[in-house]
Amino acid sequence: MNTTATFPGTVVAVSGYNSDVNLSCGTGAPPTCTVSPGSLTPTSTGAPFNITVSSAVAQTYSFNLSAVGTDPAAIAHSIPLSFTATLNTAFDFSISATPSSIAIAQGKTALFSATVNPNTGAFPNDVSFACSGLPAKSSCSFNPAGGVPSGSGSSVVTISLVTTAPSSSAAVLLTFPLLATVLVPLTGRGRRKLLRLLLVSIAFASLACGGGLQGNGGGGGGGGSSGTTPGNYIVTITGTCGTVAHSTAVTLTVTQ
Repeated sequence: MNTTATFPGTVVAVSGYNSDVNLSCGTGAPPTCTVSPGSLTPTSTGAPFNITVSSAVAQTYSFNLSAVGTDPAAIAHSIPLSFTATLNTAFDFSISATPSSIAIAQGKTALFSATVNPNTGAFPNDVSFACSGLPAKSSCSFNPAGGVPSGSGSSVVTISLVTTAPSSSAAVLLTFPLLATVLVPLTGRGRRKLLRLLLVSIAFASLACGGGLQGNGGGGGGGGSSGTTPGNYIVTITGTCGTVAHSTAVTLTVTQ
């Protein structure tokens, strides 16, 4: 921060005064106080000059501009001036996230908190958020969903990193040969022969299906998704307010 201001002025000749006049900043002037030109000859219409002042400290400076003539009497005059240096209020903000790392199992959700803090006391625009570096089959969301509204001061948003659990599909297949039977009364011997035929048919059907019942990881008929791949991921969280954007990183560890 280095506030600068310029005071324009003129030196006017009175009663035909034509000696050079030296100009300078008096006691109490800001750290930088330059008169240009520092010496001039006044005219009846006014000889122009400028005083340039600046300070890196926010405060008010009260001082005099001194004008001393080079005439034999060294005629001197002064005028009071005041300069107030203010803070440079260029907008910026900071962002941080806690915790810095979280480990979760596949299918679980990791919760982080992101804090945004404006250097001017309030955000001039809405603050939006985004995630990058997420593993495949995962997503992130924010609460509040719309981010931080303009006019807010230091604020906290919750970030949910959602992972996907493995999924499996099981196929059950049991077939029977088509048996043509005649609805006729069966003797005890006939019933035993029919039962043996059914048992043999079931056995053959079971062999044909590779065991009849298959699950995830079985030999045939099964399938599914592996979910979010286990590992360590650096996820970047970015907050944007107008044209100003800042990011912070967290570590997401996905386990089986």
